[in-house]
Amino acid sequence: MVLMSYPGVTHAAAFARANPRGIDEVVAVVTAATDLNAEAIRAHCARRLAPEFVPKQIIKVPNIPRNDMGRIEREQLSKLVEPS
Repeated sequence: MVLMSYPGVTHAAAFARANPRGIDEVVAVVTAATDLNAEAIRAHCARRLAPEFVPKQIIKVPNIPRNDMGRIEREQLSKLVEPS
């Protein structure tokens, strides 16, 4: 995953969310031990991904919610993220 290749990112998840106009946009959630610059991460992604896959919003969270099987709880994850 491109997000995980950015220095300092320890875990990452991305998902689509409709913006106020109803158009899906990519949102990324990352965990890191240090502060990260969201614009630098977006630039990193833009060099490696097609424009439609570059996250419009990148949010640092303390942890990414997972179920007992270790899978990402996307519904819980989306609740952590405010609409753009």
